[in-house]
Amino acid sequence: MTAPPKVDVRQRLVETAGRLFYAQGYQATGVNQIIDEADVCKASFYNHFPTKEDLLVAWLERIHNEATARVRSLLAQPLSGRDLVAEIFRFHEEQLSASAFRGCPFMNCLAEMPVADGRVRQVMHWHTSTMRQILEEIVGRATRDRNLPTEQIGTLSDDVEVVMQGGLTNARKAGDLKPLRHAKQMTLRILGLA
Repeated sequence: MTAPPKVDVRQRLVETAGRLFYAQGYQATGVNQIIDEADVCKASFYNHFPTKEDLLVAWLERIHNEATARVRSLLAQPLSGRDLVAEIFRFHEEQLSASAFRGCPFMNCLAEMPVADGRVRQVMHWHTSTMRQILEEIVGRATRDRNLPTEQIGTLSDDVEVVMQGGLTNARKAGDLKPLRHAKQMTLRILGLA
């Protein structure tokens, strides 16, 4: 019988902490709980992460990389503007459903740590600015046939971002995808794709 592959200690710590941070919050999750549930010794924890906040940053960076890779893979497909918008909203629906409507790890962290230190704030800014750039790419592609100036694409992106965030927030609050699906229809109308 072959032994199961060993999971890297660092990876196990990030996975365990991420699960706990997401389920019970950063403040409510202690280092000792992470160490116990990851089944590592305290020295291994501190060898990889000098502080709990270092672990939080590693988890947020991982979430960022996974989310942007998934969305960029959608951008790489030869989809029509309408289909691209539908796929982006489907991505958000899947994320919400899979998390039992817990919502965005970045927004949850921001709500819990409104005055986060520079490193946490930096990774949050990195994530939001990257997602904004991706949104502008989506809007630009969805309206390509209209040859809109960059400024107008930015304005439409502002509108879409507000509608999308409202849909996500209301879907999370209701525990139902209906508000997000409504936001998708509004986005299609905003972009002239309805």
